[in-house]
Amino acid sequence: MDDNGAVPKILVVDDEQANIDLLESFLEDEGYRFFSTRDPREVEDLCRSILPDLLLLDLHMPYISGFEVMEQVRRLTPSDVYFPILVLTADVSPAVRERALAAGAKDFLTKPLDGVEVLLRIRNLLETRSLHLRQQQARVIAEAAERRSRILAEASHLLAGSLDSTTTLSTLARFLVTEIADYCVIALRRPNGEREAAGVAHRNPDLDVVLRQAVQLAGQSPSAPGFLDEALHRTEPVLLSEISEGMLNEAATAPEIAELLRQLRPTSLIAVPLAASGGVAGSMVIAREDGSRRLHAEDLDLAMELALRATLAVENARLFHTAQQAVAAREHVLAVVAHDLRNPLSTVAMGAQMLTDSLTEPDHAADRRYVSAIHRAAQRMDKLIQDLLDITRWESGQLSINPILQPLGPVITEVVEMHRLSAGAEKIALRLDLDDPLPQASVDAHRFQQVLSNLLGNALKFTPDGGSIVVRAQCYDSGSVMVSVIDSGPGLPAEQLPHIFSQFWQGERSDRRGIGLGLAIAKGLVEAHGGEIWVESEPGNGCRFHFTIPSVKSAAAESAGRPVPVPISTAAPISRSSGD
Repeated sequence: MDDNGAVPKILVVDDEQANIDLLESFLEDEGYRFFSTRDPREVEDLCRSILPDLLLLDLHMPYISGFEVMEQVRRLTPSDVYFPILVLTADVSPAVRERALAAGAKDFLTKPLDGVEVLLRIRNLLETRSLHLRQQQARVIAEAAERRSRILAEASHLLAGSLDSTTTLSTLARFLVTEIADYCVIALRRPNGEREAAGVAHRNPDLDVVLRQAVQLAGQSPSAPGFLDEALHRTEPVLLSEISEGMLNEAATAPEIAELLRQLRPTSLIAVPLAASGGVAGSMVIAREDGSRRLHAEDLDLAMELALRATLAVENARLFHTAQQAVAAREHVLAVVAHDLRNPLSTVAMGAQMLTDSLTEPDHAADRRYVSAIHRAAQRMDKLIQDLLDITRWESGQLSINPILQPLGPVITEVVEMHRLSAGAEKIALRLDLDDPLPQASVDAHRFQQVLSNLLGNALKFTPDGGSIVVRAQCYDSGSVMVSVIDSGPGLPAEQLPHIFSQFWQGERSDRRGIGLGLAIAKGLVEAHGGEIWVESEPGNGCRFHFTIPSVKSAAAESAGRPVPVPISTAAPISRSSGD
């Protein structure tokens, strides 16, 4: 038996019955299937009907010679198939031997025949054929696997090309008709239960319209083509390897249906659902119209994998659309709330300031404390509202800086002095450490101070009474200035560091001293200046925030006086040592 369990078939062609009987006696106990003919003119038909594994051929026969028979066999045999021919002849001349081997014979035996030698040669030739068949099968399997991987990779690339599901599925359908099908339909189920044909493609562009008519009819008419209507509403995979004439006749329930089927001519079909987490999101149908290229089980496996990836793309598109709606709604609410709050808050702050100025008598000290608390709360709320407005402008691309070349020392000193009174009230030692001199840099002074004020305000917020804060500015040979805010607060655990510059993120959910926007805005402003910002911290050792500003003419400096948009970045901040 061969590798597949089949019994090898041997065809003997010899014009002498005695030779045929002798060979049959050699082979009768070996388990081979034995076929023979004395007429070499029958060989071509016998090869087509019985598909022998080995041909034992005499050279000198009536009607046509063995050489002509080998020529016929060579024409019948594909070039990549190893079909052994063992020549048996009484002619022992070297010329005949060479001619036979050149004509396609794989081995040569001279008569009279020796049974042992005949069996040995037959076994060797059949083993060689078996080896070739195994290699051929391995090659076919490898090529199929490579083709499957290529199709899946290209399909994934196409599905990732857009977050619009209709565009994506239309592109996928056009791709599949170039690879595995003659036509393809991908339908999506809408929330109201109706089906929408998101992707419709035919290998023949002239039949695209016909296919779309069939799909439209399948979704609207109770007399739609049965096989297509059912396929588009499948909730489990189905493979129709052969669509019979009876199935087509049964589906042709009306003249217009019969005409559509006549033009589409489906011979095999696969339908697979697009199964999403919330149920069936749609279906994918691929079909072939060429009876010699039917769809099989391996095509179904590939279609199921493609459907899975298409479903993920549809889900991603849906989630992206939902996220866009949520972001738009949030931005609208932030803008409305920020603007609507600011006017009455300004009134509260102005009134509190006026009351503070009017309470000058010594017996008004308690009242001044209460009014001052109201004024500070109003300032803090105004800061939160400004953050909301900044983040809204940032996300809409409207937040920008106006860099001007100027000394950094006075800009930094002004921020520190603004916070010195608050530090003293909390008994926190605030120290300023500047390299002398600090070079000039192209900065937007207001936005630079917003960054530093945010970092310094956070340090004051989290540093306990009696602690210390250092604001340091150092020059580097690279032409940049690094500004650091170093506190003696409780520090941050390592798992919080990757999120510290994210929008609306707070280390403690119970902490309501901010809304988690200040550091995100600071990161955007620093990057707009051409710098970097990062944090180093360990629990119990405080926090060290650093950011850099180029001190030489860079892209920002050359655009001095012109607005520079603040980049929106979702990348995680860099945590590194200050020695970098």
